[in-house]
Amino acid sequence: MRDRPGLILLLSLSMVAASHAPVHAQINPDGSTNTGVINGNTIVPTNGGTVSGGNLFHSFDQFNVPNSGVTFDAANLNGANINNIINRVTGADPSAILGAIRSSANFPRANVYLLNPNGIAFGNGASLDISGSFYAATGSAIEFGNGDLLSTSAQDLGFSASNPIGIQFAIEQPAGIINRGNLSVRPGKNISLVGGTVVSTGALLVPNGSVDVAAVPGNSSVVLRSPNFIVGLEVSAGAIGEQWQGTIAELPELARLLTGDTSDINAAEQLAIAPDGSLQLLPASAETGLNTFLLPTGELETRGSFKVEPGDATIKTLIAGEAQVNATGNLALLAASVQTTRSLLAVATGNLIVRDTIATPTSIQAGGNLTLWGEQGIDLLALNHPQNPIQSDQALVLRSSGRILADAFLEANVGVFPFSRDGVENLFSALEFTITPGGRLVFVAPENRTTTIQENIQNHRDLTVVSDRTVDLINNPEQTPGDATNKDPIVNDPVEETIDPITSDPGVIETDDSPSGAPKINSDDPGANPDNANSDSPNNQADRPSPRAGQTTLPVASLAAQTSLNSLGRISGLNYGSHANNPLSNVADLLLQEGRILEAQQTLDLSLIAELEDYLDTDIEAKQIPAQVLAKLTPSQRSLYAKYQQMQMGLVEVAKQVETLQKIPEPNLTGVQKQRLATLSQEQQQRAADLEAFIDRPEVSNLAQEISTASYQNLQANLGSLQQNAVLLYPLIRDDRVELILITPEGDPIRRTTFVDRETFLAEVQAFRIALETVYDPAVDAKVHGQKLYEWLIAPLEADLTAANAESLLYAPYAQLRYIPLSALHDGDRWLIERFRVNNITAANLQDFSRQPQAKQKVLAGAVTKAASFKMGDRYFNFAGLPFAKREIETLASIIPNNTQLLDRDFNPTTIGKHMQDHSLIHLATHAVFTSGKPEDSFILFGDGKYSTLADIRKWKMPNVDLIVLSACETAVGMILGNGEEILGFGYLMQQAGARATMASLWSVDDGGTQTLMDIFYTMLKRPGITKAEAMRQAQITLITGDFAALGAEGAAIEKEMRDRLPVTVIEDLKRPYYWAPFIMIGNGL
Repeated sequence: MRDRPGLILLLSLSMVAASHAPVHAQINPDGSTNTGVINGNTIVPTNGGTVSGGNLFHSFDQFNVPNSGVTFDAANLNGANINNIINRVTGADPSAILGAIRSSANFPRANVYLLNPNGIAFGNGASLDISGSFYAATGSAIEFGNGDLLSTSAQDLGFSASNPIGIQFAIEQPAGIINRGNLSVRPGKNISLVGGTVVSTGALLVPNGSVDVAAVPGNSSVVLRSPNFIVGLEVSAGAIGEQWQGTIAELPELARLLTGDTSDINAAEQLAIAPDGSLQLLPASAETGLNTFLLPTGELETRGSFKVEPGDATIKTLIAGEAQVNATGNLALLAASVQTTRSLLAVATGNLIVRDTIATPTSIQAGGNLTLWGEQGIDLLALNHPQNPIQSDQALVLRSSGRILADAFLEANVGVFPFSRDGVENLFSALEFTITPGGRLVFVAPENRTTTIQENIQNHRDLTVVSDRTVDLINNPEQTPGDATNKDPIVNDPVEETIDPITSDPGVIETDDSPSGAPKINSDDPGANPDNANSDSPNNQADRPSPRAGQTTLPVASLAAQTSLNSLGRISGLNYGSHANNPLSNVADLLLQEGRILEAQQTLDLSLIAELEDYLDTDIEAKQIPAQVLAKLTPSQRSLYAKYQQMQMGLVEVAKQVETLQKIPEPNLTGVQKQRLATLSQEQQQRAADLEAFIDRPEVSNLAQEISTASYQNLQANLGSLQQNAVLLYPLIRDDRVELILITPEGDPIRRTTFVDRETFLAEVQAFRIALETVYDPAVDAKVHGQKLYEWLIAPLEADLTAANAESLLYAPYAQLRYIPLSALHDGDRWLIERFRVNNITAANLQDFSRQPQAKQKVLAGAVTKAASFKMGDRYFNFAGLPFAKREIETLASIIPNNTQLLDRDFNPTTIGKHMQDHSLIHLATHAVFTSGKPEDSFILFGDGKYSTLADIRKWKMPNVDLIVLSACETAVGMILGNGEEILGFGYLMQQAGARATMASLWSVDDGGTQTLMDIFYTMLKRPGITKAEAMRQAQITLITGDFAALGAEGAAIEKEMRDRLPVTVIEDLKRPYYWAPFIMIGNGL
């Protein structure tokens, strides 16, 4: 993933801030709002209250809730009209909440906000009786949807009518939040606690809702976004490392920015908010007050000392639908009870610590994925209660760059243990990992490191380990599992060890080597985080793209405008704000839900381009606005658009300078560079804010709509000009459904929805791919899976395709769908290719749809017939020879006589480069391998044993090439599908080099069967008026039906040659999709 300047670190609404704490249980209004207090425990609006829109504001010099609690009274207001009760503290004291906060009786739907930059402490008797959600924060200001800010100064009277969207922390060190009360809200609502340090030894109960707890550093901002409650923590550029992958746990420098108390927890029994807002540990003899409470330290087992410092978070009881806990320091679960019906994510940039006591177990249970991530280390010591394991109904992930001490009982369907990047021998445990039937244990080892694993698998089954490095399996001395052996010295880096249940022999478990940079769990977005995979949350952070320069927070309407303004321009520096913790595909989903189908399609296009940028590590120029679109704009609109481009490019240029300086290690920065970086960062933020304000102007929104409409009309005109009855199809996979967008030459864009969850859908995609590659097993029928996918992807559009008289499908496959050919879907009677031409595209915005005269065919053909073995990095490859490759290019030469042939050693990178520019058709009968990861991991093999990676292919120049064909390539698909970025990247690089279209195979096929398909294809292609896509379609139909008669005399010759050289069994199987379906056309095959 590329480094991006000006990043916004995005978390879930685990965040709202914390600081100092009070001394007297008093509630004193500061006079800046119409607020009264009756009997010290009833807050009433006076003189009509300070109401703006649906917000009721109260401002206090002190806010301390007594044991009797406090009630928010509506007085003469209609409480049903109030959405948010917003309370700020402008004095110097923290808040002590000793009793209940009540509002539900008078405000039937209001959320309650409490903002005190001095700190907040909830005592034993603290509770909530409110109708909406509860947010407690220790920030310095609250931000509203219209851009207004309300600070904690009594002189600030900016009472906004917009909904709250964010909290700012213009504080060096935010104060802390302590909770030892029982805080609960109604089902489906949320509790959020965010401060410099957050410690909760009480209970947080949110049935079917979400609990979010976060400890944040100073000088940051937290963004709340309804309805999905997305939170963004904006950090300074200097805190971001060069290889940042988009997660908080990769930013250990944030923890180093924090300072605080270093007392040993073993010597302390009380926790207090200090005058400066930090949390202090106190001995039992210290004087206590409202801002202190006892810690359950007496029975805790410890490994060394444990500190509570600024940035730390501690949780005691948490019950929710789903939860995310983030700490910029340490995160401690001390004799805790944490239960979620869906996913649970606990992340600490420091250490993540779990302890039980003799009297009290630690119970951590997640109905979805459970991720425990301590960047500096994980320390699990919970041995007193084996009946209370750390349990996940789905995946259990322990992740750290330090040591993982797992002395606890772990139970899950899937256990994933990524090893540290620095090679520390970091997983230590002699306990049981209980994996339910159908689950897996996955171990990932770093390059050239020795990994020691102490392990005792339940039922004591045998292990077979695949690795070229030393892997010691140290068994529990009380048990004796079977043999542990090493085999196959050829593996990629890093090594992934997968232990799968074996049904045939329950006494043996074997592992396979599956090269990967991370544990592979189904995920939606390119670059997806395995921790968030299979998440049942609609805001799955696995859908996170590379953050882009100048990000800020934009509502859906502004997102639509931003999409339209960029739909035909440079996309670097896109400003998708807090939505960017999900990829642009999630923005497209938001637009679809708003009924903005056109902008959703344009956003999906941009998401494909952004994916290419990240995969290829380059900036991509989309097509500029055509003259016919500009001509429809008024002079003032053209001026506005020019202004937008100028502002955006200015932001991009500044962002690039910031990015360049950020790549220099901080210790190596000179004083001048540090000052320059600070100045540029400030300028970048200002430019981003100016751009946001510009986009929100009504005339710019109107301009965006004009461009969007004109661009759509131009796209429709291009489709019509192909004269192929072409339509454009975009699928989009979501957690609970699959969205389909269809663009036709006439009419509005069409949206259809298939309600199938992601897990089920991707399982079917994978099963279909496996079935397509299976040829000799009569029990495996690809039609079954092809029909199911047809029901989900094509059947909902059946009437629309008929109405459009569609004959050609221009298809932009999404993520895992790139691994299967759309042509092989089946409607119950026919394969889809028998009904439509199918042509994949990278993105409509990058596609040249113009129809050009059929070029005079001049073929450059290269072939590899000999076997080849070589090492690429740490990987070894052994390729068999392609005995039919020579005949394949010789037959091609007989079909198209104007040709150049290169065989074996003559077929090398130098000679192919010399001949590329003066041929219209390039045919390469050689091995090519495309794997997910980096462009350098995918390559094309030449006859002299050399290879060109996708990174090398960038240099190719093919300005006159109408088609390039790779007839023996394959995409590497493991047990879990990737996202297909290598296929997308390959198609784009060919297109960028000049080729109008590319044909490649998704899996390697017997080259004898390939030759027959290619013979038919080229025979059809040389006929006048036959497009590349139609020639491929006819070749595939010929293999399906076995009817060569339609080709005339040439067909008879091809059939005779086929029967002379191929076994009867192969000829009988040519109708199977294994032989005809792998070939896809990418680009303009029409």
